[in-house]
Amino acid sequence: MPPGPQMRSSTAIAHGAAAVGLHPFPFPMAANSVSGYNGQHACNNCGFCSSFGCPVVARPSALVPLRQALRTAGSS
Repeated sequence: MPPGPQMRSSTAIAHGAAAVGLHPFPFPMAANSVSGYNGQHACNNCGFCSSFGCPVVARPSALVPLRQALRTAGSS
């Protein structure tokens, strides 16, 4: 999956880091950057995942397999 869009603060920090000779790069965030993967939405960069859990379920958690199991319960 490609990295998600950069936030304005990340871009400013990256420019500053590059100006002093560092080599910033996007890194994995364990959140979907594209819709449809594993039936989940793409991250909307709301910033709430660090404290409250992902409101659009773009960042996988223990709830994802639980939801899948509940959706398929009794279908076999």
